[in-house]
Amino acid sequence: MWWAVGGLLVGGGLIGLGVFFHSVKLENADRWASVIGVFVGLVSLTLLAVEFVGARRGSATSAGQRVGEVAGDNYQFGSVTGGLRIGPPRAVPGPPQEGGSPAQAPEDGGGQSAGRVGGRNVQAGSVDGGVEIEPEGPTA
Repeated sequence: MWWAVGGLLVGGGLIGLGVFFHSVKLENADRWASVIGVFVGLVSLTLLAVEFVGARRGSATSAGQRVGEVAGDNYQFGSVTGGLRIGPPRAVPGPPQEGGSPAQAPEDGGGQSAGRVGGRNVQAGSVDGGVEIEPEGPTA
């Protein structure tokens, strides 16, 4: 709904500007276009500066990603040329201890938050060859 109203206002403004430029002589139209161009440039530069400052402040306050405790093997690969083989997991001293303070969610609602992560975590963006991951051990 609002985009339709905005479209009508912009369209009406452009039609009005075209009628105005048609009614004045070419030299006056050129001068007016230069003046309007200067103000459009100044408004654009101001909006860019405001957006840049807001984005910088937003990234500093959003806190990004928070993790409380991580136990086990964690692998992250962006891009692998060839195959990928991950051996058996290492011995982990035990599950994460209870009673610790889990990570708190960011107050502004942004970012990610996790309390405890255990076991094996493998993340691979892209692998050109095969992927082989040995199991965690015998199952009962």
